[in-house]
Amino acid sequence: MTYTVDESITTTTSATTLDDVLSELADRRDEFQRLGYVPRDFVDRLIAIGIYRSATPEAFGGSPERPADFLRTIEKISVIDASTGWVASFGCQLVYLGTLPAQTLAELFAEGPDVVFAGALFPVQHAEPTETGFVVDGRWKFGSGSMGADVICVGIPGDDSIDGEPRGALLRAADVEIVQDWDVLGMKASGSFDLVVHSVEVPREWTFIRGGEPSLDEPLYCYPAITYAAQSLAVTSAGVARAALDHALKVGAGVAGVTGAPELADRAYYRAGIAQAEAQLRSGAPTSSRLPRRPGTLPWSARSATSSTRTCGCRPLAWLARCVLVGRRRGHDLTVRVREAARNGHNAGAR
Repeated sequence: MTYTVDESITTTTSATTLDDVLSELADRRDEFQRLGYVPRDFVDRLIAIGIYRSATPEAFGGSPERPADFLRTIEKISVIDASTGWVASFGCQLVYLGTLPAQTLAELFAEGPDVVFAGALFPVQHAEPTETGFVVDGRWKFGSGSMGADVICVGIPGDDSIDGEPRGALLRAADVEIVQDWDVLGMKASGSFDLVVHSVEVPREWTFIRGGEPSLDEPLYCYPAITYAAQSLAVTSAGVARAALDHALKVGAGVAGVTGAPELADRAYYRAGIAQAEAQLRSGAPTSSRLPRRPGTLPWSARSATSSTRTCGCRPLAWLARCVLVGRRRGHDLTVRVREAARNGHNAGAR
């Protein structure tokens, strides 16, 4: 079936650029930390740069983006604020919805391609089957980004027809209660609150199997959906590591010991150690550059794509964590330790 797209609601006229959004994010990230979530007005700024149409089907006015390009954008956002990068990464997770029937997708995107998606699949909660769907009732953990979402997914059990794989049940945000119980130190602005649904009947055609067979014949939907979602979250970690090293470049030099010993930047062991962190972080870059340059081009299998996700940004973070622990044992301030370390490693790598 062919659907006609109303061009009047799909054309973006905003002149907002990614640099504009990053500048505003730098000014507002402390505000988001205090709120405990990314507010809808800033989500609208992400909409303005195409984050939430990057995985919307072309048939419904979307502008599908190459995975490599989308991941680079998420990494840049995460350098400024990891929580916002995490929330923005869900823009690509609309690929999950490619398994919905075409008529459901037409209804979902009836008002335009910029649909903000969030949710929490686990723990899967029982849903009573009905003649036309499921009565959804329960509480789910870690609903990151739900405060600014248009539609929210929750997890319900599968059945024999889908080999027991869990279903995602798609609800309008108004049908979901968000319990603001996310009280943490790290990733606070991700708004990973509990989601509660009270006996809402969801039609079967508004449920999907994550990573199932797509109903769309478009290149991006040939890309492994679960792999893509995992990669989008992994590059958030890479952005955090990049931020640590970049911050160190600015403030980490010129720190001398009280004993008159050489500055850390002049200590070979220190420079070598931080150079290792820089090299490991940069080694993650080819992982994303090996992603298909065109959505329909799959140069490697879903298995190898999933394997590469595990290497993207994780090892440098582990190394920096060890650096922090060493700093603690030696009595250094932890923040200063990471800043100094990254700064000197960059210098060593450059030389």
